[in-house]
Amino acid sequence: MSNLLSSEKSLYLRQHADQPVDWLPWGKSAFEKAQREDKPIIVSIGYSSCHWCHAMSEESFQDEFVASIMNRHFVCIKVDREERPDVDLTYLEAIRMFDQSAGWPLHAFCLSDGRPFWGGTYFPKQDSGHGIVPWPQLLMRISDHYGRAKEELIENAENVLGNLEHSNDADFSPADQWKNSLLLNAVQSICKIHDDSQGGFSQAPKFPSPMKIDFLMSMGESAKVRADSQFGERIDFCTQKTLDAMASGGLFDHTGGGFFRYSTDEEWKVPHFEKMLCDNALLLSTYSRAYRKYRLPLYRKTVEKTVQWLLREMGSPTTGFSSSLSSDSNGKEGGYYLWEKEELEAIIGNEETYLLIAGQKPNSSTSPMEYLPRWQGNPEDPEQEARMEKLLHARDSRKWKIARDSKRIT
Repeated sequence: MSNLLSSEKSLYLRQHADQPVDWLPWGKSAFEKAQREDKPIIVSIGYSSCHWCHAMSEESFQDEFVASIMNRHFVCIKVDREERPDVDLTYLEAIRMFDQSAGWPLHAFCLSDGRPFWGGTYFPKQDSGHGIVPWPQLLMRISDHYGRAKEELIENAENVLGNLEHSNDADFSPADQWKNSLLLNAVQSICKIHDDSQGGFSQAPKFPSPMKIDFLMSMGESAKVRADSQFGERIDFCTQKTLDAMASGGLFDHTGGGFFRYSTDEEWKVPHFEKMLCDNALLLSTYSRAYRKYRLPLYRKTVEKTVQWLLREMGSPTTGFSSSLSSDSNGKEGGYYLWEKEELEAIIGNEETYLLIAGQKPNSSTSPMEYLPRWQGNPEDPEQEARMEKLLHARDSRKWKIARDSKRIT
């Protein structure tokens, strides 16, 4: 028996239509139900290509027992973050105020009017030994607290709402000196947190940061920075180190083009395998700008391969581009992109010139290691390009395919 998501336009929402959870789409009727029944609300936000969204869905939302807890004690709302970025941003900022990591799936626990009082991201169904409260246990704790001390949750929600309303308040001075000082301080802060060893601006997991890089390149062209040669050299180092690491590591699909969502490790080797249009659109612009500035073949090749991937795999026969490709295929994350070494040798030979990145650890002690091929040396080497073309043809011939979210984001 399906819930009320079966008629939704969003692929992500329809993926949850046959679950035992009584999901409701975001809207007035969901909040009216919560107020009528005096129940707290779970706002569950994700997107169709998100690996951990799929993982939690399979573990918990498909489970009859877990669904019965959710249905009995909560009104459950499912949101596609790409369809409602405004809703996503509001709850994302709120959950950051709870000193919680923010990402997807995003889960906000709210009063019946939608004001959040707590939240988090992925919760396992069972105790995983990582200090994360299991989802069923968390549900019962919050339901119990709502029944015994609702006033505390109301006060917490009011504080969150107040902080959200004032988070963007600032007294901006029109003085150019103040503006220049602010911008230069921002550059210094970004360069200070840069990982000089591996590139990037955080510890693992590492997300691409095209807007930070664009900002650094813009500031590097300013007269204020050009007057200080050491400052300009520092900007160039941080920019190129990160761009090189992302384009030459596992974050980039060297076989077919396009960037994956993020790297699970500090060395940019092992990605989470979803590909998103928004990420690649930003990175395409960033690498194009970087090539114009630095004239490095790696950046040009990255741009070319990304454009080819967008046209080949994401473009619509009529107009526009699909929004994302799922991370999961053949029953596992990254299955479409990963190879066993024997497969690679059968296609492109046993050559050491194509070094491999470990794409994923074996599922068990008897499982073979799987790999992601990457460029080695000159990315414009015709022999290397021929090997990648062979791999792409073989990959496209695989029986399993990747789920595509074909909605257009405007």
